[in-house]
Amino acid sequence: MKLKGEKILVTGGAGFIGSHLCDRFVALGAVVVCLDNLSTGSIDNIAHLMDHPQFTFIQGDIRDRDVCDQAIAGCSMASHQAALGSVPRSIAHPQDTMSVNVQGFVNICMAGVAAQIKKLVYASSSSIYGDAPELPKTESVTGRALSPYALSKQVNESFAEQCRTLYGLDAIGLRYFNVFGPRQSPQGAYAAVIPCFIQAAAAANHLVINGEGTNTRDFTYIDNIVALNVLALTAKDDLPHHLFNGAAGGQISIRGLAEMVVAEFNVSSEQSTSSSVTYGPTRPGDIPHSFADISRSTAQLGYVPRVSFEQGLRATINYFQSQHPAHV
Repeated sequence: MKLKGEKILVTGGAGFIGSHLCDRFVALGAVVVCLDNLSTGSIDNIAHLMDHPQFTFIQGDIRDRDVCDQAIAGCSMASHQAALGSVPRSIAHPQDTMSVNVQGFVNICMAGVAAQIKKLVYASSSSIYGDAPELPKTESVTGRALSPYALSKQVNESFAEQCRTLYGLDAIGLRYFNVFGPRQSPQGAYAAVIPCFIQAAAAANHLVINGEGTNTRDFTYIDNIVALNVLALTAKDDLPHHLFNGAAGGQISIRGLAEMVVAEFNVSSEQSTSSSVTYGPTRPGDIPHSFADISRSTAQLGYVPRVSFEQGLRATINYFQSQHPAHV
């Protein structure tokens, strides 16, 4: 891949997705500047990179334009992953979500324009599709945003397109579909479902499903998303489109996920789990079904997901067990 010698700013680089991108960019010979305020990221995710000569960590907030300018100085590219994620969090704290996700994004874009970077690849979201009923989700058909988080991502996409038209910023948005894998934390009220289910199974606790468990998701292993980001950063400048789905192109119900976690845990663990599934209230703002058409990503970026859901789930469980040996 053509990243050797590039200097890349990774915002949110101490987070789950961002830290994996830092790893990959360094491995490909890039110089990486990681910017993170550690509000949701963890220094543990990048501790192994701290002494690497190609890696610099800056603790700072993307809502501070001066910090963004300092971090991006001398960079040729930027990978924008910093955000306040979680639909439920955005409903509980809409001002924080819009401040970080919108104002922070504007700051990064304008800092990139001022620094004359040659490409910005940024994290968008499948929540963009909102109440659009069409399946699979294609980039050209979106719906009404069902949460402040989804709205913040819609604003980001519109602003990025304006930056392209008005300022010449080459910006590519990747609509992530339920990314999972090692380093994704099960802690906190807004943790994602897969690490929560794995933690519950490890402790022989109930796996709690919000609603009836019939909602479906296109769960996408982290290695696939890292590969897509690299492809987007190294893509040619004259792409006909600038928004791409980042997914596996599959569909799994939440109930099916819970059953697979328990089954996989019992097969791969030294100690089986007696966990069972229970049901709680439906969460407001959740879209019912998420299933991506990845044909545009394949045709224009060369993206092919290499790690299946089953392989990724097994690797994620193995990682959790290695980090929490008391549970095995």
